[in-house]
Amino acid sequence: MDDLRSFLNHRSSQYLYHISAPGLPSTFCSRLSVHLTWGSLSVREVVQSIKKRKQQLNTEEKRRFGRKLTAFNSRLAWRCHFIQKIEDQPSIETHCMHPAFEGLRVNEHDEIKYQAWATGNTGYPFVDACMRNLIAEGWITFRMRAMLISFASYQLC
Repeated sequence: MDDLRSFLNHRSSQYLYHISAPGLPSTFCSRLSVHLTWGSLSVREVVQSIKKRKQQLNTEEKRRFGRKLTAFNSRLAWRCHFIQKIEDQPSIETHCMHPAFEGLRVNEHDEIKYQAWATGNTGYPFVDACMRNLIAEGWITFRMRAMLISFASYQLC
């Protein structure tokens, strides 16, 4: 798989430095999400490839790649954790994890707020920039995705 090889051998050297910023992650992040989501690549294949690559690193390459590959491996583990969490407890998609928090939100959907969020017109510059980037590029970083979902979860209700 070209995306995996490219990441392990080249792009991962800058992974930690560009993972969160909206400018260069499309170049330096793994770009494996779609492959993992649709099953054209398994997490096991990626983990084994990371392990093999780390074993091949010479001293200079360990400095450039070692910590970054370890961090990426950790993110894969967290990805699996959250997938398992939603599979084990599907109710967390529609209900609070702790019953004491049920009923704290308004149950009415605000279409105006939703459309502002979905089109990148909330008035919050970073939220809007991330959404517009997603619309334009079809992809954003994990942290930008998490921020957009957090904003939708807390601010649109």
